[in-house]
Amino acid sequence: MHVLVMADTDSMRDAVTAHLERSGMEVSAAPLGMGAVEHLDARHPGLVLLCVTGRHVELVELCHALRRRASAPILALLDDDTSGQIVRVLRAGADDVLLAPVSMDELLSLIHISEP
Repeated sequence: MHVLVMADTDSMRDAVTAHLERSGMEVSAAPLGMGAVEHLDARHPGLVLLCVTGRHVELVELCHALRRRASAPILALLDDDTSGQIVRVLRAGADDVLLAPVSMDELLSLIHISEP
């Protein structure tokens, strides 16, 4: 499966990308933000993984934009839900949300469950 990883920090994006690649997945990476939506057309991922380490103001809009442009499942990995972000992200089109900390085995399991 091809996974598009979008993260708000380089370290998170690099760590998740490296782990998924070691697990045998094809991975593309992009910074988190509305500009990353263009990666959908070029790469046609089977799944989009959003990794957010803080409150990201564009996250809900990004989920809406991704859902309009792709039928691929959207998973979001968030570091907290203090502002009710999980509900907003799910309502905006994410298929599932994980709250950090999460093990890579849990993440891989959710990715595999999302495979067509």
